[in-house]
Amino acid sequence: MDAERYQAELTVLRGRLTPNLYKFFDWDKPTAHVVMAARTNRGTIYTLYIPLDGFPERLPKVFVTQMLRDKNGSPLD
Repeated sequence: MDAERYQAELTVLRGRLTPNLYKFFDWDKPTAHVVMAARTNRGTIYTLYIPLDGFPERLPKVFVTQMLRDKNGSPLD
């Protein structure tokens, strides 16, 4: 992902999500990916891993990596 595309994606995400819900990693390398938090309709919060190889030509795959937990280790419901 080049710098222009990275800025375009940030602009879209900033208009829809608060910045603490997502983070880009290695955006300028072949291993570029996004990690974000997502809340289901039932209120369960999960961490998502989205590799960006081939993006924007191909839709990225999305992987649920873990359910978020509070400082005591209890699931955030």
